[in-house]
Amino acid sequence: MIIESKSVERERRTKDAQALHESEERFRQVVEHAPNVMVMTNHLGNIVLVNSQAEVTFGYNRNELIGCRIEMLIPERFRANHPSLRGAFFGHATSRPMGVGSDLFGLTKDGREFPVEIGLNPIETETGTIVISSIVDISERKRLEARLRVADEAVHQARKMESLGHLTGGIAHDFNNALTIIIGNLDIVRRSGEIKTQRIQLALQSATHGSANAAKLTKQLLGFSRQQKLDPERLSLNVLIKGMTGMLVLTLGTGISLELVLAEDVGTISTDASLLENALLNIAINARDAMPDGGRLKIVTSNSYLDASDAITEDALQRPFCCLVVTDTGSGMTKETREKAFEPFFTTKGIGKGTGLGLSQVYGFVNQSGGCVQLESEIGLGTTFRLHFPRLDSEVIPASF
Repeated sequence: MIIESKSVERERRTKDAQALHESEERFRQVVEHAPNVMVMTNHLGNIVLVNSQAEVTFGYNRNELIGCRIEMLIPERFRANHPSLRGAFFGHATSRPMGVGSDLFGLTKDGREFPVEIGLNPIETETGTIVISSIVDISERKRLEARLRVADEAVHQARKMESLGHLTGGIAHDFNNALTIIIGNLDIVRRSGEIKTQRIQLALQSATHGSANAAKLTKQLLGFSRQQKLDPERLSLNVLIKGMTGMLVLTLGTGISLELVLAEDVGTISTDASLLENALLNIAINARDAMPDGGRLKIVTSNSYLDASDAITEDALQRPFCCLVVTDTGSGMTKETREKAFEPFFTTKGIGKGTGLGLSQVYGFVNQSGGCVQLESEIGLGTTFRLHFPRLDSEVIPASF
């Protein structure tokens, strides 16, 4: 009986050991084939097990990881605090996400950082508590979130500018009506021949001059609100820019070089040539003022398409455009200035040095032409304007035309 009992005991232990082995093997298989990176560490922070996804994501083979500290997988700037955080976790080990509210990053073998989300799950073993870290690379999510933020900001900015355009257009129309009456009556007085004194004549001239300036201002406001009258014609950006080279050089003055990079395959657009010239001059003048110590203005043409962050309508995403890019090496703009750059009457220039309507005219004119304007600028890094105009067809007019 005693011999039989020992035999049964051995058999039971053998079965228990086999069951444990099978259980551990199933666990290893689950970890190995998990879609996320799985890294197991002990209370000392030593890696005891990784899966194949960890090898793919971090660029190490598992033999390089097993027995090493988990800190090798995080950027160096976070390593100093990690042991104390690990100790705090093992003191009250519960399943939870790591670093709630914080940005977490992994570090690959070749030194590339990438954003991650990490779930921590403790398990009890014969040798103590082991923590399983489930790691997810969220690089693509971050990219999509960034694109969504840019798109939301673009839509918000477009709606704000649309509201400003409606308001400005209404004011400009009422102002224009009042000016028509004023200018008409001034003209009647001038033709009447009843101007008795030189003083009255000078006052009349001054009033006429002021009215003309006000009429010009009204036209600029209507340009921003996209309610000005356009005289569109088929034209080539390359040909127009070539024709303006002399004027641009004079506008920029000495100390600022002009560089033209005109693509040979740029198609044709339909827009008001005089307003396009005026828009380019406005941008050039702003660039000149941003480069008081000299610099470079670079003008580039190309064919283009809009991405989701720039195209307000689905149709615009499918349409081909011609792009005019103007880049300076000037002082650049702050974020606050960039956000207001196209608003009417906004200017960073001193009193009497600008109306603040130059860029608002550019914005209104390009949008009225069916295109869009992009602005990129950083303090000390210069400014880039991208003017996109709908491309008519594949017809190309050579720059030497």
